[in-house]
Amino acid sequence: MKSFLLTILLFFIIPIIIIMSIWVCNYTNSPIIEIKEKVLILGDSHTQDAVNDTIFTESFNYSQGGDPFIYSYAKLVSIASVSKIDKLILSVSPVSLNNDTKNWIYKINKLLFYFPPKDLIILFRYAPRLLLKPIFNFYKKEFNKVGGYAYNDRFKLQEDIKRLTCLVPENSCVPPQIQLLYLDKIVEYCKSKSIKLIFINTPMYHAERFYNMDNFYKIIEKKYNDVTFWDYGDYILPDSCYGDVGHLNHIGAKKFSAMLQEKVRNKYNQ
Repeated sequence: MKSFLLTILLFFIIPIIIIMSIWVCNYTNSPIIEIKEKVLILGDSHTQDAVNDTIFTESFNYSQGGDPFIYSYAKLVSIASVSKIDKLILSVSPVSLNNDTKNWIYKINKLLFYFPPKDLIILFRYAPRLLLKPIFNFYKKEFNKVGGYAYNDRFKLQEDIKRLTCLVPENSCVPPQIQLLYLDKIVEYCKSKSIKLIFINTPMYHAERFYNMDNFYKIIEKKYNDVTFWDYGDYILPDSCYGDVGHLNHIGAKKFSAMLQEKVRNKYNQ
């Protein structure tokens, strides 16, 4: 029995020791990237696919598919430490504030080496299985991919509509605690650095069919009513602009990015 318990203990402890050793050896407080643009765009695949920063030229899109807010926070702090950002446009949608995002925190990429110890501990508290992921994940090609506009050449809208159910789960748009924790941290950080924060909900194809939008808007109104919120969830675009139900393709991104740049220019005289 003692031998069995020792084996179980070692099974958990050894990966923790190895991963913490890797983190200690690779931890850096050097900026992940320095940018000249004053508008930073962060978030998940919705902004990654929707905002082409070669069209919206005053912006730098560093979104990444499946990014939980803890990763966006790490990027923001790192980039803002050396770059003169005056606006942050952050993807906040019925997807990012949905219960399914609890699985997003199991992502592994090099941003882990930019987390201060306290944030790393919080991450592992909410996602302990991260410690048990195979060590070789740290050396996969995808490990170095942390953000950038994605040219989406999908045209799968009709297929996606047939695949997805139109029954809205009652508990949809009920975000896990860690999502709200780091969304709050982003809000507070932007206030402390006088960065204008803008939540953006990029176009989705009839999101009300798949998400409890009442829950989503209640969260925004209750917790973040002092944050600017640009809601383009019902922005009218032809079907040809959608890669699937949740994402714009490159045609939609071209139209949306041009509109977004014009709005920022007109609203903030830049």
